[in-house]
Amino acid sequence: PVEISQRLVSLLKVQAGALSKVLHSSHSISERIAPLRRQVDGLIRTVAGIDENVPQTAKRMENAFDEVVSAYEKLSTLLAGSLLEGEEDSSTSRVTLLQEIHELENEMDDMQVTSHSEEMERQRSECEHQLRLLRERVDHEEAGRKRLQTELETINTARSSNEERVAEQRTAHDATVRELRAEFDRQLGTLLEEHNRELEDEKKATKLALDAVHRMHDEEVQMLSEKLRTLQQRTLQLEQQRKTSSDATAKGMALDERPKNEIEKMSIELNNLSALYSAKCLENSKLDEEMQKILREREQKSANSSSLDALNKRLQRELRQKEQSVEELRQQISWLEKKLKMSGIEVSEQELCNFFKRSSRNGLQLVMNAKNLEKDSEGGADGTVASTKASRKGTTEDSAKEKNSSGNSSPGTPVKFRPSPQSLKQQQQQRKEGSSGGRKAMHNRRTDVRYHSSPAIPNSIPFIDDSSQSPHYKYCANSSKDRCFLDPPPPTIITSSPKLFGLIEDVSSNSHQRRSLAIPPVSERRKFFERVAEYNTLF
Repeated sequence: PVEISQRLVSLLKVQAGALSKVLHSSHSISERIAPLRRQVDGLIRTVAGIDENVPQTAKRMENAFDEVVSAYEKLSTLLAGSLLEGEEDSSTSRVTLLQEIHELENEMDDMQVTSHSEEMERQRSECEHQLRLLRERVDHEEAGRKRLQTELETINTARSSNEERVAEQRTAHDATVRELRAEFDRQLGTLLEEHNRELEDEKKATKLALDAVHRMHDEEVQMLSEKLRTLQQRTLQLEQQRKTSSDATAKGMALDERPKNEIEKMSIELNNLSALYSAKCLENSKLDEEMQKILREREQKSANSSSLDALNKRLQRELRQKEQSVEELRQQISWLEKKLKMSGIEVSEQELCNFFKRSSRNGLQLVMNAKNLEKDSEGGADGTVASTKASRKGTTEDSAKEKNSSGNSSPGTPVKFRPSPQSLKQQQQQRKEGSSGGRKAMHNRRTDVRYHSSPAIPNSIPFIDDSSQSPHYKYCANSSKDRCFLDPPPPTIITSSPKLFGLIEDVSSNSHQRRSLAIPPVSERRKFFERVAEYNTLF
């Protein structure tokens, strides 16, 4: 449509120019054709205002051609009228007019031929130029298509390799998570078994101790009741003797002193019993503290399990992000395929540059992540297996060492976790402070003797150290062999920070140090109460 409108406009200009030349070259009929000449001049101005490169409306072109046709008709009528007038005037003028008309016709034909040839030459050059541009465009599009095809092939290969790497990473992550869960369940089961076993040992030891105390108490009550009965019988006998014989006054006074000595001995025994009762109260408070400590350890283990769940969620979130990046690459590949399939749509260089920059950046990042993950999976699989084996071996060896040491020293000592390096540093610093300036006394009800003393026993009872016995026990000055258990053991600091696979940080370093009294082992308590229960003599 554009080429047709260009040809019509050029033809209209040629016809208007030829008509103007004819009208301006004729001088014989200049007076009659003056209006026609003005009309043709206006037509030339309108035709000159039409642009060839802009498509024109059909109505405007039709009006312009109608004006040209009407101008030719008027010119033909004027020429016909001039011929008739010339025939009437003279034959000579007719011949001249015919010659002029013939010359004008020839001139018009020559002008039309020249204008037509020029127009054809111009249109041929334009067509050749457009054909050359179209060929260059086709070559450029073919080169771009080949380049995009090669890029698409490279992206497809990278996508397949990325999918394989992501699948390998997912399988490795699932295997690691399963292994961690199995190890966690196993260690949790062992810890629960140890905890239940320790609780059973504590229950049995406490039951034995309570049975021994009850048995000893019953025996003491029975002995005291027998002594009171014998004392009453003796007092009755003394009264009868006083009534029957008045001469045995001195003997009666001696007999009166003897019950007083027995009463003093009974008071001493009662004081010793109250001391034992206070020691038992102290032991019960220590057992309560141990129970609280075990509960706190269980809470800490539950917190460790929650931290493992958080780590698992973080790994799953990272895996989802990598899947999203792979999905973005797939969308970009599909976009490129659509662009290649659509032959009429051009892909701008700016879009291609932006796409290649973005795809190269994402691909490089994905390749680097995949390489790092491959290295971690290759060297980390063996490392994780070796670390888990080493951790299992270390935990088993440590537990065996602790059991052997506890079995040599005290069979009932509960197994403790290995302390952290920071807690060891704190314990060494506290030992230095204790050796230099001595430990500061803790002002609480556990170390205050007023909370564990009996009102029947004065607080100023001297104690005699027995270096051959355990440092947790001291002898009373009033007894020869019986232990009093009034002096509590020195306070020690117990800090434990168990670690599970090195994934959980040591949270005990930020918490305050918990102070508690050291508890004697179960075997010592059992021996003590069995020895107390075996006594048949007075304290």
